[in-house]
Amino acid sequence: MASAEQEALSPSVMAAQSPQSGINGAATAAATENSVAPNTTEPSPVDNLRDTILSPTQSSLHPLPSKPVSQLSSQAATPNMTQSSTPIPPQSQTKPRIVGGFEVDDDEEEEVAQDDRDEADVYDPSVGLDFDAPTPAAPSNPLDRTSQSPEQENGITPAPVQATGSLTDISSSTLPTGGDAPYAAPAPATPAPPQHSPPRSHVNGTVSAGLPKSRLAHDVIGILEDRIKDDPRGDTAAYLELIDELKSRNKQDDIRRIYEQYLSVFPLAAEQWCAYVKWEEEHDRLRAMETLFNRSLLEVLDVQLWTLYINYIRRRNSMQSGDTARAYNIINESFSFALKTIGMDKDSGPLWQEYVTFLKSGPGTVGGTGWQDAAKVDTLREAYQKAIAVPTAATTVLWKEYDSFETGLSKINGRKYLQEKSPVYMTARTAYTQLQNLTRDLRRTSKPRLPPAAGYEGYEEYMRQVHLWKQWIEWEKEDNLVLKDEDLALYRGRILFTYKQSLMALQFWPEMWYDAVEFCFANGLENDGVKLLNQGIAANPESPLLAFKLADRIESSTQNDEGADPGAKERMKKIREPYDRVLDALYELIKKVSTRESLEIQKAEVAAATNGEADGSGEDEINAANVTARKAILDGQIEVIRKSSQAQTDMLSRTISHVWIALMRATRRVQGKGLPGEKGPSGFRTIFGEARKRGKLTSEFYVESARIEWQCYRDPAGTKILDRGMKLFPEDDYLPLQYIKHLFEINDVTNARAVFETTVKRLLAHDDVEYTAKAKPLFAYMHDHESKYGELAQVQSLEERMRKHFPEDEDLKLFSSRYNTPTFNTISVHPVISPTQIQAPQGSVLPSVEMPDAVNSPIQKVIDSIATHSPKRPFPDDFEDVGPRKVARGESPLKGAAGRRMNQQQQQRQINPPAGMPAFPVPPPLPSQITYLLSILPRASTYVDARLDATKMVELIRDIHLPPPSAVAGQHPPPTPVPGSGWPPYPQHPPAQMPPQGFIPPPGAAQAPYGGTPFRYA
Repeated sequence: MASAEQEALSPSVMAAQSPQSGINGAATAAATENSVAPNTTEPSPVDNLRDTILSPTQSSLHPLPSKPVSQLSSQAATPNMTQSSTPIPPQSQTKPRIVGGFEVDDDEEEEVAQDDRDEADVYDPSVGLDFDAPTPAAPSNPLDRTSQSPEQENGITPAPVQATGSLTDISSSTLPTGGDAPYAAPAPATPAPPQHSPPRSHVNGTVSAGLPKSRLAHDVIGILEDRIKDDPRGDTAAYLELIDELKSRNKQDDIRRIYEQYLSVFPLAAEQWCAYVKWEEEHDRLRAMETLFNRSLLEVLDVQLWTLYINYIRRRNSMQSGDTARAYNIINESFSFALKTIGMDKDSGPLWQEYVTFLKSGPGTVGGTGWQDAAKVDTLREAYQKAIAVPTAATTVLWKEYDSFETGLSKINGRKYLQEKSPVYMTARTAYTQLQNLTRDLRRTSKPRLPPAAGYEGYEEYMRQVHLWKQWIEWEKEDNLVLKDEDLALYRGRILFTYKQSLMALQFWPEMWYDAVEFCFANGLENDGVKLLNQGIAANPESPLLAFKLADRIESSTQNDEGADPGAKERMKKIREPYDRVLDALYELIKKVSTRESLEIQKAEVAAATNGEADGSGEDEINAANVTARKAILDGQIEVIRKSSQAQTDMLSRTISHVWIALMRATRRVQGKGLPGEKGPSGFRTIFGEARKRGKLTSEFYVESARIEWQCYRDPAGTKILDRGMKLFPEDDYLPLQYIKHLFEINDVTNARAVFETTVKRLLAHDDVEYTAKAKPLFAYMHDHESKYGELAQVQSLEERMRKHFPEDEDLKLFSSRYNTPTFNTISVHPVISPTQIQAPQGSVLPSVEMPDAVNSPIQKVIDSIATHSPKRPFPDDFEDVGPRKVARGESPLKGAAGRRMNQQQQQRQINPPAGMPAFPVPPPLPSQITYLLSILPRASTYVDARLDATKMVELIRDIHLPPPSAVAGQHPPPTPVPGSGWPPYPQHPPAQMPPQGFIPPPGAAQAPYGGTPFRYA
């Protein structure tokens, strides 16, 4: 039994497996089962590709449905026409015209008709696709969406027009659920006059459903399940509350289901893994515990979880009875495996202590003479030496135990072992102190949360945590434990371990995943990098950063093979898979925003209606003023909701457009224009067609597509694409500017000026500040171009128009812009004509060409020390002591009244010295010539030939035997000064008396060191 458990929990078989169950999993399974699509049993060719890099759908950690989300969502978004009791014939339906993902109004029929006549001249990737034909069988490649209709690709499904009833009468079965019911042809019915559908937002989506039925107050489980369904990644508290509620009712199957659902969304939540294991242990489900350990241990690096694993192993392999030697070996191997994986954690001190205690209880006696005793000593010594090298809270305690252990065996040998390991211990102890200071404000949690938006509640705190985690990682990279040269694998392992710890708390921060992946790829950890990349994409499917990284990795690791893969189609399937995943997630997110907007508007309307009924007790109280006021309040609330949703949708649309741009560029690199002679659009032009079908594009997509056509192939289709974009985005400011630049580049000046005039006229016709601001970049570019290459009359005409529309701009700035270049402003130059323009200011020194060196002579430093009342000599210039400095002395505690009294007494002593005591003489200042000489002396660092050795100087002075002063006084009279030119003799000053104790010189007086006479320099 024990051997089977040991084999089941060995490191080689501990592969993490993500659960399939849960609410989201059930919904996905239902959608897959109920959806009607041919060839559903045909395996996807992408799954059969054998590539060293795991794609997100191939990852065993986070399995994904084999069917793309877009197909499920597009089918779910198509209402079942059989549900209507009076279906409408096709000719009576008012189907909006879709062009490039945008609806074209009826008044634009002539323009659209003209566009259709120009289709032969305009490159259209969708040429050759019959959109009116029935939908064929699903292609073998799930990434190929050319078989779907334009409406399905756009995500825009026109609302079915009903003959009778209102929107609220639509059956719930016609709304998108997990899957579609089998399609049945509508029965013929009497045509009914079409009714105008309510105004729809430009956001793709179906008819919004009515408000969901409210739960009863006592239906706690249903309320919590609804919260989880509405916000599976944001409302983490709902999971925990639901688990507690189910535990109180002893619904064990439901408890497991919610645990699995929670861990499928948060696979690194160590706290809930531990809670799950403990709950299974409470019910004595040991096999279930083993399964959980196999799934979690190698992925969730948490000390508490590994402690539960050790306790489980010791429980199943008791050393109290049975084969104790075998049980000891199993437990010892489990401890070694756990400490190798989690032992570098700064909180793993208790686990190291428990391991040492376990070794002490093993067979053998410490200090004995048998081989078993010696083996036990060697095992304990090795464990101690490993433990004291890890910075933990138990490092000091383990060092003391190790000291007692070695000295107890042999003082001589013990001292040798202790001296060898003392530097390692000191480094670990210092490192632990640094880590504690560094992570004092860090919250090491495994309950991740979505990052708050910038400017909202919690954003600053979240970014603070991100900064602290990055500081910890940088601390590990600085190699404070001195491991890089001795044990490079351990050095990299500690950094990777810290990255994984940070990802437990910052699971939804893609930048941290990217940093971890980059570190792995840069340090030869390829498998870990690919694994982290797949986990990051599964946790953040909406992140373009991680999708681009994976696609770039696949593209750089594969090559085109025209023999085995003509046109690089198979290679492109693998490369575009990450792009398709992020696109599907972003389109799905737009639908959620649209649905949330509809629900919030309906809630606001219901709330307003309820308040209106509650406020008025009778019809007399309801008057026109009240109705108008309530309607204004409701309109304001709806406007706020729509603006918020519009801002989110615009941001998502721009993101989607740039993902399509990245995919189009990658396809051009791999496939170019496609194989010659291939029917229909091929190569990167296929991406252009697919993107237009799915919609939600911005003007940037059309600009970049046109640039690829022109810059790479000099194809005139680029001009046609920009022209089509001008019709789709008539009030955009970015695309017209790029179109004008392109026309000037191809030397089509006439059309460039025509586009400018047309666009400016359209924008200024709104008579709105917002649209006027959009026209300003166009005016600025045209003014710059005409100033360089146009006529003066055109320039002056443009300036007159700019003064009219932008009166806040300065005329001088507008005029000077004609003659400026990006590197020089001619108008702002004021040349120097006379020397009087460059006279030095009064009271200042004329700036010199040469910068004077700082005065750094030894004598000057002594003078500075005197001026600062310091009796200590300064440090030499070459003093490079990097050791700890003295701590600065704190402020004096004598503050307030006591401090003021002491200051008054000191000032009184300085003004009125005690009677009988002569005033302390102030040393005269040095002559200016001496001061100048001292200032120009070279600094001490320039004396490199001979250095003063203070030790030898002291020894020399000590060993000199001088005669007594009485024998020397009468032998040599003092020299007589020689009259002549030169410096006058320095005046003699009588020796000053020693000031009394406690005397303080007056302010401004420089006191000699140690209270002696003033310094003199001869």
